[in-house]
Amino acid sequence: MSEASSSSDWTTQAIDTLQSVIDAVKSKTSNPLLKIARSLIYALLALGLVIAFLLLVIIGFVRLADGYLPGQVWAVYLPLGGIFFVAGLLAWTKRTKRS
Repeated sequence: MSEASSSSDWTTQAIDTLQSVIDAVKSKTSNPLLKIARSLIYALLALGLVIAFLLLVIIGFVRLADGYLPGQVWAVYLPLGGIFFVAGLLAWTKRTKRS
């Protein structure tokens, strides 16, 4: 009977060792990848919300300005286009040139 119990202890110890090795490998590989994937998903979600918010702000500004500025809607599009044009020129001057 003692031979059966020592055999059982050996298999239990082997399984525990194998499980600890698998857990160690998982903690060094899968867990960091899961954190990176979660961070990427949350960043993309936040980026989508920010873009949607900016679009709604621009639409609201155009509608509000259209109600208060004389003339038609092009009177709002002209200054707004000028703002975007100047912002584009500033971004163009800050670009890095290829070698």
